[in-house]
Amino acid sequence: VRTVTGTIFLGVMVAAAGLAGATDEDNRLASEAVLQEILRLALARNPELAESRLRSDAAKVGSRAAGRLPDPELKYEQWGVPLSRPLALDRADTLMLGARQSFPAWGSRAARTRLAEEEAGAFGDTERSRRLTVVAEVKRAYTQYARTDQELRLHREHVALTARLVELARLNYQTGHGTQQDVLRLGLELSRLHADLARIGQEKRSAQVMLNALMNRAPQALLGPAPDLTPPPLPETPAALEKDLDDSRPEIGNARRAIRVSDAAVDLAARNARFPTVMVGVDYWYMPLSHDVRHGYGAMVSMSLPWFGSRRRIEVEQAEQSRRADERALDAVRNAARAELYGAAAQTDGARDTFAIIDRD
Repeated sequence: VRTVTGTIFLGVMVAAAGLAGATDEDNRLASEAVLQEILRLALARNPELAESRLRSDAAKVGSRAAGRLPDPELKYEQWGVPLSRPLALDRADTLMLGARQSFPAWGSRAARTRLAEEEAGAFGDTERSRRLTVVAEVKRAYTQYARTDQELRLHREHVALTARLVELARLNYQTGHGTQQDVLRLGLELSRLHADLARIGQEKRSAQVMLNALMNRAPQALLGPAPDLTPPPLPETPAALEKDLDDSRPEIGNARRAIRVSDAAVDLAARNARFPTVMVGVDYWYMPLSHDVRHGYGAMVSMSLPWFGSRRRIEVEQAEQSRRADERALDAVRNAARAELYGAAAQTDGARDTFAIIDRD
């Protein structure tokens, strides 16, 4: 008992020393662990959420470059330089300096932009999904913290009452009004309560560590007692909630976005198969050995021939197959979400019935 008491005293002293540099928010949580305050801090401080937000912002910035023209090219050529004098450029037939610019297939830039924007939006869906996950994790951990906090209070009262009963049983036994079996039975009950206290205390510490991790605080940062929880209002029927399933579940939104990404990929592949890529260029020519014309220019136009090969058609077919796979993936995600919804509703009904039986009977 002295060892445990000393450890608790040392922990309290270390925590109190840490409060000197704590913020007002930390001080409020140390006095009372309020769910809304914990949720606010978790959403503001959680590093995984911050990572998701930054990746979403980076993807949005990157999508702006998808539809831009390729970089122009600068080229230099020299013709007819004698091998015996490789650095004598004044003996070359022609020196050329030119520029080139490629133009992708007609409409492919818009399709590529749409594809990049939808892919960037997927990072936003991931951020929203992670945000909902953090909220759910906070509520689960907080529920465990509040439950164990209340259980500890009740068990401490129970331990105090049982300890008094043990003393009374000893007095009765000493005065001949009780049996040794009564003393042993109550002593065993007191030992069981102490074991329960240790178990519940461990559960409370685990919940505290989880809440602090979600808020990006030190694992042993203080959390005060949890106020009494008010039961939330009963949810609507599963059939009523199912109507909003597509909008409320990020994974469904992400699966729908995957179809839009595939649509853009199909459009891009089709345009690359239907229209050529064109390159235009212009050159300045300098001919040092010419006696008539030393300065001239050249122009060029080149284009791809996507109609005479099968590669582009295969890419279109591949994109179409991927789109059909994404449609099936959307159906699978919807079915899984619907199953989770009705399963959660069944668990809620079962918990409500169990509570009614315990509360009434």
